[in-house]
Amino acid sequence: MNLTSEVWRLHGVVGSEPGLLVLHDDGEVELHLEGDDGAPRSVFRTPAAAISDVKWPKTQFSGGCSFVVDGEKYRLSFLQPQNTRVFATSALGAAQGLGSISGGRKAGKAWKSALGS
Repeated sequence: MNLTSEVWRLHGVVGSEPGLLVLHDDGEVELHLEGDDGAPRSVFRTPAAAISDVKWPKTQFSGGCSFVVDGEKYRLSFLQPQNTRVFATSALGAAQGLGSISGGRKAGKAWKSALGS
């Protein structure tokens, strides 16, 4: 199963970074975030089974999650936070309506199925 979604890694109350979350056919999950030069940089690539402490906060209505990879916590939103931008190299958002409430919830539900809870 291959799954790719536009995400925003959340930092604190107002900070975020645009990126892509990818589930590869081999079962590995990869997070790309936008680097300072606008080019994507791979943050991690790990088997889905190695992702721990997966949580789906009710306050995000299936539009976001948090999990731990190699001891580092990641908080992601599938809904575009206010005052942010989309991943510069991605035409994916326009094609799938990502960042919208319905598109973000749909992506969140697909990832919940892929990662479990």
